[in-house]
Amino acid sequence: MIDAIGLALAGRAGARLATTLGIRISRDTLLRAVRSIPDKPIETTPILGIDDFALRRGHVYGTIVVDLVTSRPIDLLPDRTSDTVSSWLQEHPGAEIVCRDRAGAYAEVNRPGRGGGS
Repeated sequence: MIDAIGLALAGRAGARLATTLGIRISRDTLLRAVRSIPDKPIETTPILGIDDFALRRGHVYGTIVVDLVTSRPIDLLPDRTSDTVSSWLQEHPGAEIVCRDRAGAYAEVNRPGRGGGS
């Protein structure tokens, strides 16, 4: 129950809900419980979404890989280059469709022979 509350609401809000349900737990303990949940293994999915995100706007960007069937994030990549995404796709084969934005770096990924589909 603590894991479910932590995943749904996290810190303060989760601690307040837990208290309402009769569970005394601090927000820090709730967050530690969430962090201790092991990551699910990366599974093959037929439809992937890739997009960039800012860790520090204008300075540091990464790439998020999402399973578009379940809407679940699968992985975070350390940059937004086509080489990194291509390598990831080669290590995790099975994607039939890769959805991306119009960014030029991701356009290279979908070319045959670069790790992506057609």
